[in-house]
Amino acid sequence: MLRLLLLTLPLAILAGDVLECRHPYINIGERCIYMDPWQVGTMAEVRAICKTHGGDLIWFDSDTDCDFYRELIETIRNNPTQVKDYWIGVTDEGHEDNWKYMKNNVAVRNGPPFWYQGYPKVSAVANCAYLRKTYYYWFSTACTNKFATLCRK
Repeated sequence: MLRLLLLTLPLAILAGDVLECRHPYINIGERCIYMDPWQVGTMAEVRAICKTHGGDLIWFDSDTDCDFYRELIETIRNNPTQVKDYWIGVTDEGHEDNWKYMKNNVAVRNGPPFWYQGYPKVSAVANCAYLRKTYYYWFSTACTNKFATLCRK
């Protein structure tokens, strides 16, 4: 009995360190994420949805935040109803070819690990980024297109 208690004690301690997220957010990679594949709109519309839930369009803490990115992709892929194209809170609007996170104005590196090869495109029209369901990379597109909601708190 003591051996069983000693084996389960570390699990209880680890469970206490898990980030708890409030509905509608769920814990993905120790971040609070809200995904709604049925709530679609332009980037501005989806950002407003995120803000009503106390968050913003998803952002990453660094260009090497690959573990979180992998967990996010696995969550989407393992739930077929969530396999959609999602807005990412990245834009070069107002600063052409200088992509930044909308949440904190931090510069985003072009190319891997997030962008698909050849993206982002230098374009006066394609100023917003989305996560494409067929490749799970970022693509640049017009901010007026309509994609699903992906927020972070």
